[in-house]
Amino acid sequence: PVVFGHEASDVGYRASRELQKLGDDCRIMDPDVARDRRGPVKSDKADARRIALAPKFGNYLQVVFPPVQ
Repeated sequence: PVVFGHEASDVGYRASRELQKLGDDCRIMDPDVARDRRGPVKSDKADARRIALAPKFGNYLQVVFPPVQ
């Protein structure tokens, strides 16, 4: 099965809701999962790789958001 991962943000919440409506599994992750502990340099490419690999290895904290009312 395919598991989608997205960093917690407004876009992440909306994407997750849309994917769940389609029956897909989308996990919203704590943004710290993408932080590189080795230095302050931020790289979207490196962050995306960490987020993509996090569900495979289970090394993330899932953010739970309230349902839309």
